[in-house]
This record gives sequence, structure tokens and C-alpha cells, in this order.
Amino acid sequence: IIKKHQINGALAPAYEKLGKYGLTLKDVQKFLKSEPDITKIVDAIEKNPYKLINTVGITFRKADMIAAKNNGSINSNQRILASIFEALKVGYEEDGNVFLTEEELMKNIFKVLQENYFNEHGEVDAKDIKNAINVLVATEHIVLNNNRYYLKDSFDMQEFLKGFCKRAIENKTYNYEVADFIKKYEQDKKITLGKEQKQSVYDAVNHKIHIITGGAGVGKTSSLACILSFFLDEIGYKEEDICLVAPTGKAAQRMTESVNKQIGGNGRKQIIANTIHSTLKVVPDGGKLEKFFYNASNKMNCKIKGRI
Repeated sequence: IIKKHQINGALAPAYEKLGKYGLTLKDVQKFLKSEPDITKIVDAIEKNPYKLINTVGITFRKADMIAAKNNGSINSNQRILASIFEALKVGYEEDGNVFLTEEELMKNIFKVLQENYFNEHGEVDAKDIKNAINVLVATEHIVLNNNRYYLKDSFDMQEFLKGFCKRAIENKTYNYEVADFIKKYEQDKKITLGKEQKQSVYDAVNHKIHIITGGAGVGKTSSLACILSFFLDEIGYKEEDICLVAPTGKAAQRMTESVNKQIGGNGRKQIIANTIHSTLKVVPDGGKLEKFFYNASNKMNCKIKGRI
């Protein structure tokens, strides 16, 4: 292996010590970049490999593999705690959910724990998971608010944006009537929007800022599709006038697919969603991504960027 990868003299000792944990040459290089002291890396691996998810940036699966090779336990408290963070992280990065209900969180946790490298059989006890969740809430590592579980950073971000948006939407800005449009939209699409969805469409088109929030399956995408159709069909905007953004690449892809599935047809162009970073165009500065090309001083040429 050493010959295959042409490991130089500096990496060979590190690879010899760390390779027994199942780490590849690429892993070793990543670890050494974060911590040049091999002794400290080995110490971290033997004490709690799951901490390396945050300190080094490895995946939960990689940490799980290291733990298994280091005689870890499938039911260890370290593993359970890490799986909770991973479940909330997956909910946010892959599904675009800032929070998860208890049912959704438990489902995600068991999914994270299901694929493992341990030789032990059986599953982690749900009681142990719930106890670990309670500990994380009590120590304020995660947030429980209105029966919703958040990563702390996600909750703090939500509260900041909530306050900002509340100040921004105190006054009604436009005066569009949408009842007739919604009725026709429902007939054309053969769907029925709920009371809250109809109100959401009205609020969105009549205010500069509107927030649609909720768990999976509550109808956020259907509401968004109706809002976009109103701008396109009633106001006369073009597809390129609309800017759809999402927090991650996967979320952007899902938004593109689901929205265009509902509003597509009749020769309409696709509306492509992008990540926030690609939309605002991150500008490298001294090797660090520190600022955006589009900002308060250099605004985007997009008619309803601030209205979706």
C-alpha cells in the first residue's frame, strides 16, 4: 500500500499508526492537516472517535468504522450522542428541515445507527436514545422548542431571522386579490389548497417578506408553486425574474424538481434553484471564503428575490 500511494517519509510513520483504524492515506493526510501531532490523534481516536466529526470533519460512518476497529460498542453513549447530532444534521442538510419532531428525529437516528461496522447484533434501545436526547437538551447542546428539536446554531439562526422578518413585514406592501386565481389554479392542477396554504399565498404576494415553515408533508412546496404561478401568470414575470435558493445542493435539487413538477408545462422554462452561496457568488479572499459578490451595496438584478 505504501508503494502504491508513494507515501513519503513524513506520512509513512503516521500511516503506520493510523492505518490500523481503517484510515486511508487520504484520511491520514486530512487528520495531519487538522492536528500534526500523531500522538494527539491516536489519543482522540481511543478516547472518543466521534468527536473527530467536528474537529477533523470526518463523517459519522467513518467515526463508526474507527470505533468498531477500536473495540467500541454499538450501544456506547458516545455513539448514541453523535447519532443524534447526525440525525439533525441530515434533516437540515439533505431535507432542508431546520427542526425535526420527536418522531422524525427518532426515525432519522435509527436510520443513522442501522448501517454500522460492528460485529454486535441487535439495535440500540429507544430508551437510551431518548435519555441521551434529554441530556443534550438539558445541557443546551440541542434545543427543544414547541415539541421541535433543533441544532443550537439552527435555532439561533431561526430566532434571529424571525425577529428580522417580523420587523420587515409589519406593514402590508401590496394589494393583490388572489381568491379567483387560487380557485382557477386548483381547477387547473386538480388539487385543493388548505386554508393555511391559501392564506400563505395571499400573504406572500402582498408582503416583501413571507416565511413558510413546517415539517415534511404539510404543503410548503404546493404553496410555493402556487405563489410562483401567481407571479408568472398574473403579474407577468418571466422565469428568469425569479430566484430560488436553498441551504444545500441536495435541497436545491429537490426544490427544482418538486416546484417545476407542479408548475411546469405549457412551454414554461424550468426555474432552477441554487444554493445561497452560489446565488450570491462567494468571493475568495486570501484563500478564505469571506464575502459575497452580491450584497447590500451590489444587489442582484432579480425582481422577486426578496419575495420568496
